[in-house]
Amino acid sequence: MGQSERIFYRGQLLPLNVVSSNRVGNVSISAGSASLEISIHPYLKSRLTDGDVKKWVRLWLESEARRLIPIKVREWAEKTSLYPDKLRVKDQRSRWGSCSSKGNTNLNWRLIMAPETVMEYVIVHELCHLRFPNHSKSFWALVAHYLPDFQMSKSWLRKNGQMLFLT
Repeated sequence: MGQSERIFYRGQLLPLNVVSSNRVGNVSISAGSASLEISIHPYLKSRLTDGDVKKWVRLWLESEARRLIPIKVREWAEKTSLYPDKLRVKDQRSRWGSCSSKGNTNLNWRLIMAPETVMEYVIVHELCHLRFPNHSKSFWALVAHYLPDFQMSKSWLRKNGQMLFLT
């Protein structure tokens, strides 16, 4: 994962841009409208490996997910009056989200890479499981009540979800 790589962030495929910065001992990552910028001290930049960049980007994405996904969950919990007992943003290999019978909701940190409508679909899907712990007609009707176009997000995730896993 080097300078020519591109990473999904909030539905946009952004090129990585590694720049030198005189901040000692620190690496910072920020997302602009045109790129994902990694600022790094010149000493570290000269010793940079693809593995380092991959690790930093992944840690930053996970941090962003843990910061932003709970905000979205709170927004949708207010809109739906469906409140999880516990929310965890996790590294899930085979699921985008899950909801336990105790009302605990888990969401995959990789959702931060998906378009916002897709992230919201997964959030609403899991919140609706608080009322219907199945995939019955009533469950899907509730999802459709809050997100009439949910099928587009579901389809996007099915077609493009594998791109959200960093190699």
